[in-house]
Amino acid sequence: MTKKFSILFTSILVFSFLQMDCKDDPPVVPPIIPPDSTSQEFTIQVFEVGAPHTFQITRDVWVFDKNNIWVVGDFYLSDSTVSGGTRESNIIRWDGKKWYQYGPFFNSSGLIGISAIDSSKLYLTDGLVIKYDGVFNRYNFTSMEFKPGQNILKVWAINENNIWGVGLNGMVVHYDGTSWRKLNFPEGWGFGSISGSTKNGFGYAIASSIESDIIVELRPDSAFILTTYPAVNYALDAYTLTDSTLFISGNPSRIFNLNTKKDTVIHSFNNPWPQMTAFHTKNDIIWLMFDSINRKYSLRHFNGNRYRDIALLQQYSEQVFYHGSYASNNFFAFVGDADNGKSVILLLTRR
Repeated sequence: MTKKFSILFTSILVFSFLQMDCKDDPPVVPPIIPPDSTSQEFTIQVFEVGAPHTFQITRDVWVFDKNNIWVVGDFYLSDSTVSGGTRESNIIRWDGKKWYQYGPFFNSSGLIGISAIDSSKLYLTDGLVIKYDGVFNRYNFTSMEFKPGQNILKVWAINENNIWGVGLNGMVVHYDGTSWRKLNFPEGWGFGSISGSTKNGFGYAIASSIESDIIVELRPDSAFILTTYPAVNYALDAYTLTDSTLFISGNPSRIFNLNTKKDTVIHSFNNPWPQMTAFHTKNDIIWLMFDSINRKYSLRHFNGNRYRDIALLQQYSEQVFYHGSYASNNFFAFVGDADNGKSVILLLTRR
C-alpha cells in the first residue's frame, strides 16, 4: 500500500513539473500534406492496328467515352469480303471491344484533324473541312482563294457557330454558322495545333517556322501574334486556363499571361524531351516524351502537386511518330505510326 502510494505521488510530482516546465511551449502541429489533386494510377493499353504488310497513316484522335473513340488517318484493315482481303478507310472507331472501320473513304492522303462538339457533331479535315452529324458533308470552299501550299490541317469547334481551321503557309479560316471566311496572316508559318476558349470564343494556335514558334490569338475578324519563341525553346500546344492565361506545352512548358504577354516557366525538360501533350486541366497533364539517346518513349504526369514518370513497356526498333492526342477526366490518348507499318494507339484509363 505504501509503495503504491509513493509511486503515485512521485508520478504526480513529475507530471506537474513537466506541465510547469512546458507550459509556454506551443503545441506541436503535424505538417499538412496536401492530397494529390488527381490520381496518378493508370491502366495502359497499347493497340497496333492494321492488316499485315500494309502501312497506316495515323493523325488524330477524339475520345467520347471508353466505348466510343474515333481515330482518323488512312488505314488498311483485314476484310475478307473485298478483293485483296484488305479495305482502305479514313476512320477507325473503338466500341469497347474492337476497332472497326467507319464512314466513307475520302482519299489516300488520309484525314488529318478531328474536333467535336458532342458525339453527334464532329468536324474533320483533309485539307478542307468535313462535318459529320449522322452523315458526312464537305463544306464548299470553292469561292475562297487558297495560295500555293495552303490547306486546312487542324480544326477546333467551340460551338456550331464558332469553328476555327488552321494549316500550312499561314492558313487561317473561321466559320460563323453561315459561311467560312479566310483571315489574313503572313505566309511561311505552318500551324500544327489549335484549341479554343469557351470563355471568350477565341482560338489559340501554335505556328512554326525554321527559326521560331509563335502563339497566335484568333478572333472572328483577325489573327495576330501574341509572342515568339526561338526554336530551341519550342512550343507544342496552347490551352486556355483562365480568361487571362494560357498553358503552353513545350520545352519549357509555361503559363502565358494574355494581359502582360509574359511567361512563367513551370517545367523544363532535359532528355527525354516532350513530343506531345494531353492536357485536361492545369493539375492533370501528361507529356509523351522521347529519349533521344536510348530511343524510348515514356510518359510524365503532373497532378498539381507532383510529377510521376511512367515507363512504356512496349517499344519499337525505330521512333514512333505520334501525331495526335486527347485528354478528359478519365481518359488520355496518343496516336501515331510505328516502324512496322501499324497504327499505334496508346490509351490511358485512370484507376
